[in-house]
Amino acid sequence: MNTASVKDALLRNFQSKEYREAYSAEHVYITIAFQIRALREQRGWSQKYLGRQAQMAQERVSILEDPNSETKPALATLLRIASGLDVGLEVRFVSFGTIRDNSFNNDPRSLQVPSFADEEPARRRKRERKLTGRRKTSRSHLKLRSAKERKEIATPHHVSHSSTTSVGSVQFYGSTALGTEGGSLHIGSCPSARTATAGLTATDNKSGQAGAVNA
Repeated sequence: MNTASVKDALLRNFQSKEYREAYSAEHVYITIAFQIRALREQRGWSQKYLGRQAQMAQERVSILEDPNSETKPALATLLRIASGLDVGLEVRFVSFGTIRDNSFNNDPRSLQVPSFADEEPARRRKRERKLTGRRKTSRSHLKLRSAKERKEIATPHHVSHSSTTSVGSVQFYGSTALGTEGGSLHIGSCPSARTATAGLTATDNKSGQAGAVNA
């Protein structure tokens, strides 16, 4: 039977209030027992040393680590263990679906928690890795933008003959002005038709002659 089938069967059993309450209680005590042992072994401590840190006898620690023990830990006892391990203790209410899913997590590493003394250096390393990643991303964007700008500079701008505008004796092809003065062809590059027309003198209404074009 695969994990999905077991979960489905467990969900069907959860239809009984008595069953799901008993399952929830067992899950709490078994998880606590396994985690106390996992945290102690994570630090390389003996039961005696943990007992000394938590101000309790080694025999008491042994009972707390036994998931089949008839003696169940009280909240005050767990707070003393948390103090000895230099970790926090969080007690919260959750859904039965969360309990069901968590009961299938068999990875011992999920029970490990760093002490406060080990937590800050780990957090600092995490921040440094994040900052390093941001710097690398920023440099990549700068390189990409620089390469794009170099490509735009190197790419010649072709004159578009599909769009022309005439002002007096000057025709505009895209951003290039073509004009005639004294029978000669003059080409002046300008950003827009408005800029190009600034070089034109007003037509003399009296004489009917056009002004010169400033190249």
